[in-house]
Amino acid sequence: FFIGAVVNAAGQEKNTQKVGLFAFQPATNPAKVYVETLQGFEMISLGGAAAANPVSMVNSDGFVRLYDEPVKDEEGELIYPVIGKIVSNASWNEVFIVLYGELKDGKPSYKGRTIELSKNAFPKGSFKFANFSQRKIRGILGNTKCQIAPNGIDTVRFEDPPGEAIGVKFAYLSPRDNSWAKMISTKWVVPRDGRRIIFAFQNPDNGVMMTKTIPIRD
Repeated sequence: FFIGAVVNAAGQEKNTQKVGLFAFQPATNPAKVYVETLQGFEMISLGGAAAANPVSMVNSDGFVRLYDEPVKDEEGELIYPVIGKIVSNASWNEVFIVLYGELKDGKPSYKGRTIELSKNAFPKGSFKFANFSQRKIRGILGNTKCQIAPNGIDTVRFEDPPGEAIGVKFAYLSPRDNSWAKMISTKWVVPRDGRRIIFAFQNPDNGVMMTKTIPIRD
């Protein structure tokens, strides 16, 4: 992968970054946003069980911007209102952004967290656990143990050999009685080279802890 660059009419260099998007809570249903590429603006559908296909988006200043439907300004020119501005290190070639959307004054608005996808930061056969909640999480995956702080993102490498079936358990620290409450209890086959992102968040409607797993397309 590479970071491309062009110079716009104003003489400002435009860099691009390969970005995958997933909204665990879209602002609208159905949900769509527009992103800027070197060819112009492109519409991306959000929501559903899968992540949007990666797109090379403009990132010249350390931010990936999301835009709403175009509208005409006072001079009749089409403009794209910004509805999300997510921090993303412009030196990273490829990233994955997890989005949280809401309506503000009847208009969509997005916040997000960025995860670097380089092979050094995210080796094959490992997974990222992104904790978007205010609760501490711990996990046992075969011989591997991990703890993820509130709002933390950790890379977890399996200690068991590829192809082996292992028990997987995750729990969060409940603020009610300071005890560990079960989130996930299942079995996995240790991957040989696949990568996935697991993220945990609290349902905004009832506060229940939830998880979602997204495979990374290599």
